[in-house]
Amino acid sequence: MKVSHEEPSFGALLRERHVLQLLPVSKATFRRWLRSGVFPAGVRLPGRIVVWRREVVQEWIRAYFPSA
Repeated sequence: MKVSHEEPSFGALLRERHVLQLLPVSKATFRRWLRSGVFPAGVRLPGRIVVWRREVVQEWIRAYFPSA
């Protein structure tokens, strides 16, 4: 297993508004997917901020919307 000691590039974390720009769904649908476990949970940061790793979001989009 290869271990990378590189820091993630700036912008590797996405806030909700950025995730929504990548998905063809409304905010209500996105939040419903979060509650039901359809979309992966984000990472909570201090200050009630939730972020998603860009790679996780892109992988999920490829799996959920294979033609995209």
